[in-house]
Parts: sequence; C-alpha cells; structure tokens
Amino acid sequence: MLAPRGRVYAIEVDPEGVELCRENARAHGTDNVHVVAGRAPEALAGLPAPDAVFVGGSKAAWHPSSTPRSGHSAKVDASS
Repeated sequence: MLAPRGRVYAIEVDPEGVELCRENARAHGTDNVHVVAGRAPEALAGLPAPDAVFVGGSKAAWHPSSTPRSGHSAKVDASS
C-alpha cells in the first residue's frame, strides 16, 4: 500500500456505488478507505480537512459546463 497511514474518504450518493466502493476496498485489501453514503457537499460535514481531493463521477453526472470533461475527474491539492 502506498500510504498505509493515510485515510481515504469516498463520498458516494448512489447505493449501488456505495457497495461497489466497499467491495473494491475489500478486494484490494485496504483498511483505510471509509465510504460515506451521501451527496457532497452535505456528506463532507464532520470529515477531517483533506490534504488532497479527487472529484469524479461514477455515473458521469456532470453538467455540460463542468470541467474537466475528459475522464470526468479532477484532483486538487488541498494543502495550499
């Protein structure tokens, strides 16, 4: 594991996606992935401040004016 002391919080609104995230974490032998069922930003309440944020869509539910379009994801350094 790249960051064994790190923590990953996965916010997922879709119940099927929640279970898929949990199955993937188990399949990869990770014990630091915490799946939170809910919709951002409300589901972020009470979570620790992040060092980095990855934003992606499991169902590609992006608004046409959203960026980036390619890959439906973005990573943001939240430490600055």
